[in-house]
Amino acid sequence: MTDKDLIARSVINEIFPHARTLLCKFHTKKTFQLNVTVKNMGISCAEVDFYLDLMFRMCDSPSEARYNKLFEKFYTNAHEHPKLLNYFVNNWHDNRNEWTTFGMNQTINFDNLTNNRSESNNCQLKRWLTPNDTLTNALKNLFKWLENRKENQLKKTAKTLYKTNTKQISSDPEILKYHPHLSTCAFEKVQIDLENYHLKKLVIINHLFKECKIKKVMKEGNNSDDIIQLDVKNAPAVQEMDDDEKESEKNFMKDVTF
Repeated sequence: MTDKDLIARSVINEIFPHARTLLCKFHTKKTFQLNVTVKNMGISCAEVDFYLDLMFRMCDSPSEARYNKLFEKFYTNAHEHPKLLNYFVNNWHDNRNEWTTFGMNQTINFDNLTNNRSESNNCQLKRWLTPNDTLTNALKNLFKWLENRKENQLKKTAKTLYKTNTKQISSDPEILKYHPHLSTCAFEKVQIDLENYHLKKLVIINHLFKECKIKKVMKEGNNSDDIIQLDVKNAPAVQEMDDDEKESEKNFMKDVTF
C-alpha cells in the first residue's frame, strides 16, 4: 500500500511483478484536494466542493454498482469541465480497484485501507535515527525504539484493562433493556434510578421527633394506609440540628405526600 508516488509504484511493480499494489485512501483523498482546486481546474468554489464530495464517495463505495452510479453522475456533470473530467478518467478511473473500498477488499488487507500505521511507525522511527549516524549506533537505536514501542503497547493494553467495567450489572430484564443503548456511566445512573423506583418501602426519618415512620407502598388494590410505628428509644442519638436545618426539615415534612 502506497501513496500516489508513481516512481515508487513503478519500482514495486518491477521488483514484485506478482504483488498487487493498493493506494492509501487517506492519501487518495488528500491528492484529490490538492489537484481539484479553483486554480487548477478553472471551476468555482461551490463546484470544487460538489466534485470533491462525489470523488470522496466514490472512494468509499462499498460496491462496484455504487461506484458506477456515482461515476455516472460525475461524468454527466463534468462534461462542462473537460480538464477535470480528463484528470479523473486518465489518472483514477481505470485503476479504481486500487483505491476504492470495494476494490481494496478484493485483496486480504486485514481491514487496513490506509497506511497510517506504517506512516506512524516511520514518524516515530525518525525520532530515534539520525541521517548521519553510524551503522552500529543506528542498530542500537533501532532496538531501543522496538523496546520502547513494545513497552508503550503494554501500557496501552494495561490502561484498557483498567477501564474495563467490573461493576455488577443488574439481572432484572427490564433494566437490562437499557444497557445496549447507553454508555457505561449513563447506564449506571439509570440502573440506580430504576432500582430505587422498584423499592417497596419509603422510609422517612423525622429528626425533630426522633421517631421513624415507614410507609408501605402497596400494590394497586391492597390497603396502602398501614403505618408501622417503630420504637427508636434505643436508636443512636441524633446530632442536634441548627435552626436552619430544623426549618428546612419542617418544610420538607410539609411537602411530603403519599
